[in-house]
Amino acid sequence: MASGKPDLLPLMATPICRLIATGLPLPEKIRVSSPGRSHSHPMREIFFQLQGEVRYMLDGNYYRIKAGDAVFIDSRQEHGIYFFSEERNVRQLWIWLERKEIRTVVISLDDRGEIGYDFFYTGGVSPVLQALQSNWDAVSSGEIRSPLWQKYTLQASLELLLCDVARSMMNEEFFQSYKQNENVIEFLKNYIDGNHGCNCSLARLEKLTGYSRYHLSHLYRDCCGKTIGNAVNEARMRYLVRENWSVGAKEVAEKLGFASVATFRRWKRLNRELEMVIRHQQHSAESEAKEKEN
Repeated sequence: MASGKPDLLPLMATPICRLIATGLPLPEKIRVSSPGRSHSHPMREIFFQLQGEVRYMLDGNYYRIKAGDAVFIDSRQEHGIYFFSEERNVRQLWIWLERKEIRTVVISLDDRGEIGYDFFYTGGVSPVLQALQSNWDAVSSGEIRSPLWQKYTLQASLELLLCDVARSMMNEEFFQSYKQNENVIEFLKNYIDGNHGCNCSLARLEKLTGYSRYHLSHLYRDCCGKTIGNAVNEARMRYLVRENWSVGAKEVAEKLGFASVATFRRWKRLNRELEMVIRHQQHSAESEAKEKEN
């Protein structure tokens, strides 16, 4: 966890050298010997490379991403989030664009290969965020056809958003509340849901937060009225229901982090009631969205 206010001025001043987005020219493809897992989700996502170089997978292809690059990941676009064994001293700002809010986190990889998560921020919809979403829609739909104007449009929107996020994160009131328990809970919720329950063992969460697994277990149950294990099951089931899987059980099991197909099937059988609840929630949310549109 952060010990104090981070120096985000370099973030605000860093120029965006290249942009990667659907329909825009991509860097030269590279080959990898040990491809990692990919996933997709309804929300849009952006990551901005602050430091170091990484290899990143987008739509089944790998690209070398350098400091100053921004990667735009559209809704349902397949992508990978992992680091290769030889990658070190890496820092990235991740931005998740939800319908009603924005979530950010800085992910770092030190010289020993240890991954850290820091500088969490959640904010509501702002004019800057709305402008970025609108410009992104224009690029994706082909309304803006010129690659040069596509780049400038997204670049300008992202630079404004980075400044907006940086100012909010540097706010003294935010950093005073950041260290409180509710922010630990907020991180746990975002991490579990963002990873659809994968790699969310107590040992892993203990390492990420710096709190003991016993403290995290009691704190989460007291604040949320359920265990971390329940939250992991719900995140997995939401992802399973949301994606409406039509592929084989082996691929589903791998996506959700199960060691084998048999383990996945046993888990699904034991959670039939939860599946019905999640499906009902999804149906209600879709019905409510349609009513608002009409």
